[in-house]
Amino acid sequence: MLNYRDSNLLLSETIDSLQDELRKYAVLPDAKRGYVEKQNTLILNLTAAYNGMQITQAKLWQALENCMDEMRQIDPHLKGFTIYITEKPAGHMARIDINADEL
Repeated sequence: MLNYRDSNLLLSETIDSLQDELRKYAVLPDAKRGYVEKQNTLILNLTAAYNGMQITQAKLWQALENCMDEMRQIDPHLKGFTIYITEKPAGHMARIDINADEL
């Protein structure tokens, strides 16, 4: 399975490639209008999906997922994780409980 960064890059490159190919095709004298419209809709949908997948803390969540995967390999019987994410050196900490089975 691709990690988040590689998946984003692959999708972005695919969108760019489809756009380039469509531009080249659309200028041909025998270009089919229906095909151009269909491909344009596909590109718009892929772009919307790409934009919707952007995560502001992607590096943090990818690192977290990597750590969890490593820990599961060491001990496949783990039932959960306690994770502390410090954003500032001092201040109050909040507890967030997430049940992954309910997602």
